[in-house]
Amino acid sequence: MVLYSALAGVLVGVASALLLSALDHAQDYLMGLAGYHPPSLPSRGGVLMAFEGNIRWWALLVIPACAVLAVWLYKPVHIDPLAETIEHYHSGESRPVQWRLQLQRILAGFISIGAGVPLGREGMLLSVAQATAHLTSRFGSLSKSEARTILMASCAAVLGVVFHAPLACAVIIAEILYRRNEFEFEVLMPAVLSSVAAYAIYGTLMGFSPLLDIPPVETPSYWSMPLYLLLGAIIAGLANVYLQAIRTLRRNLRKLRLNLLFVTLTGGVAVALCSVFFDGTLGDGLGWTQLNFMGMLDDLSVYQHFMVRFMVTLIVSGAFMIGGYFTPQLVIGAFAGASLGAAINAVFPADPVNVLVFGLVGAAAFLSSTTNIPLGATLLLATWSGEEILIPLVLSTFTAYAVGGVYSLYVEQKNVRAESGAHISNIVTEALSQPAPQDLMELLRNQPVTVLQGDTEQISGIEVPEAWYGKTKGEVDIPDTILVFAIAREGKIHVPNNKTPFIAGDQVMLIGEPQEVSAFRETLAAQQAQQQQPGDAGDTEVVA
Repeated sequence: MVLYSALAGVLVGVASALLLSALDHAQDYLMGLAGYHPPSLPSRGGVLMAFEGNIRWWALLVIPACAVLAVWLYKPVHIDPLAETIEHYHSGESRPVQWRLQLQRILAGFISIGAGVPLGREGMLLSVAQATAHLTSRFGSLSKSEARTILMASCAAVLGVVFHAPLACAVIIAEILYRRNEFEFEVLMPAVLSSVAAYAIYGTLMGFSPLLDIPPVETPSYWSMPLYLLLGAIIAGLANVYLQAIRTLRRNLRKLRLNLLFVTLTGGVAVALCSVFFDGTLGDGLGWTQLNFMGMLDDLSVYQHFMVRFMVTLIVSGAFMIGGYFTPQLVIGAFAGASLGAAINAVFPADPVNVLVFGLVGAAAFLSSTTNIPLGATLLLATWSGEEILIPLVLSTFTAYAVGGVYSLYVEQKNVRAESGAHISNIVTEALSQPAPQDLMELLRNQPVTVLQGDTEQISGIEVPEAWYGKTKGEVDIPDTILVFAIAREGKIHVPNNKTPFIAGDQVMLIGEPQEVSAFRETLAAQQAQQQQPGDAGDTEVVA
């Protein structure tokens, strides 16, 4: 896995350098049509200045046109590829990559972000991660479990490149799979290797530098620590409003049964109109965030950026626009924290707080609350700012995590490992390998045992049919709704793969709906009876 993790990282690093360089040129051209260039990060070779020439209002139609074109190219089930990746991992399956669909999605993300849709670059590159993970898995003939691990490692590589923080992003990927108090340790080391390899390649080609240039900060005084607990609680409430608004907006739009392209067009027009009145609308917002951290925005501008970014992100989320949804959480949180710090200073001017620290901590807390990754969010912002604000980061992010609900932007997250299809075989095998009564198989045959609370699927056991001898589970006719997850052979439990043949004496353990398993038993019995009839008749004739 070490070699394949590094190989996936190298592929991601090369592809990211090429695509991000092309994306910079696309943004310069498409947003330049309207005579506008938002501030860009120096770490991307940009300039921290907003240029507004002769505004060509008609060119703002580029935004809705490109947004609609992107959705037409790839009609999304998951608008964020990271959500799809989380679902894929928990399914326990290894899905084939549809290359045409992947290319369409990469192109859709390129067009959408290039036109200035206020989302992150990571969405486009996460599609690249899925493709590179598939290539690596095919090259190494990896098992399903290993292929899923490489997929998550490739996603860590993408985030590490986008945010210039490979170690923090490896932790994020290992943490984001679950909602509460779970961590995917099996993914962590491959994610570290892949993320570091990708950033090494990307940095060699594009340059090594922190994503954000954070001015030096001093460790806040101990008396101010309760303020960061308060900040975390307020951010958690704001994040809950944000998540509920997105959920409500999408649900109501689905009820209206409007055409998807019409919804996207309406959202694109709303973003374009907003950009007419507020110049901080377009782009991913990180350039404006950098200006905020450098103290180059006044308090009114900070408040405006927070409100506009909050509303615009709701619009693009509800309109199913394609892009990355990690970056908007950081930008909203940064301006939310800075707004709160500025408000405290306005009320208590005699003892001001550090607005920069409030902005950094707010970004981590909002990301933690909306995605359930307190440790990863803390490490990410600590990577950018240094360890001087580590204590405020920990206080705010874990407070936001604790106060916020279990729901997040990624509904595909699971509560515990036992709910994940990636671990069901291991959990069941371990349970069945414990000392048990001799009549365990009889128990399984006669009284199916519920596996997961709340699910209707149950475990059942059958004697292996004679027609299955020497064949693998992929070579026999088993309904798609029934899963062969274990074989009891000579007193031991085995988890079969596609190369494990059935032999005489095997007891096959199935997971499926009870009525479907019963129907499957009847089908097997009927097939066995048909196979025995000619033989029985022949024997009768010989005896006669």
